Amino acid sequence: MGKFSYKLFSKLSLCYAHFSGYTTIDDIYDFVNSLIHDETYLPTFSSIIDFRDADLFFKKFDGIKYVEFVNVNPQLQGDRRVAFLTTTPQQTAHSIEYKMLAEGLPMHVRVFTTIEACFSWAGIAFKHIEAINNFILSQKNS
Repeated sequence: MGKFSYKLFSKLSLCYAHFSGYTTIDDIYDFVNSLIHDETYLPTFSSIIDFRDADLFFKKFDGIKYVEFVNVNPQLQGDRRVAFLTTTPQQTAHSIEYKMLAEGLPMHVRVFTTIEACFSWAGIAFKHIEAINNFILSQKNS
């Protein structure tokens, strides 16, 4: 099983999630279930999903099932931005597949290979980037 961690930046209405190691759809469900039980989370929070340290192992219909799961859970529905950070073709392909499947959901999904482009699209002001970067580094070093 993969490892995930996340941090909510409430003042920014942002969730940053970091995945590492062998990651399956079950890890994604575990993350989402943790998130919706977090009292400080709101469905309008934008998300940065960092797959750069993950080896993704999703099955053929996992994306479809996950979109159906999101569609029936109001705790996950809100007008927001979801950014995927990737480095490998496999990570990018899975993220683009989700982007295409999620077109009917109330979210705007993009895939990025650089943190700078991701922050820019997410509208994160320069003054907040250091706090997010510090969390990213702490997760990579743990």
